[in-house]
Amino acid sequence: MIEQTVPTMRNLKSLIALAAIMIGLFFGTPCRAEESPASDERKVAESYNKTALKLFGELKKDSGNLVISPLSIGIAMSMSLTGARGATEAEMARVLNQRLPRERMD
Repeated sequence: MIEQTVPTMRNLKSLIALAAIMIGLFFGTPCRAEESPASDERKVAESYNKTALKLFGELKKDSGNLVISPLSIGIAMSMSLTGARGATEAEMARVLNQRLPRERMD
């Protein structure tokens, strides 16, 4: 006589838990870590702010009231930077505190 095993509730729960873990492992993890777009935005904002603070420090010596826009300055200078090459590009990137590669700036 052949005995037939009947799945118990405990075995069924274990099987479902194992299947869920396997699915999570195969589909839930990325193949490689990538920087999120938010980190690029943070880097750009930090570079714009640093540049504006340096500029403000230089300009406030000569004038009374002064208002500047870090975003406007950063956008204008970044547009100039994308057209620069060689030593000019390197110097502008240094002055603007630009840490993103050229292909991610556009």
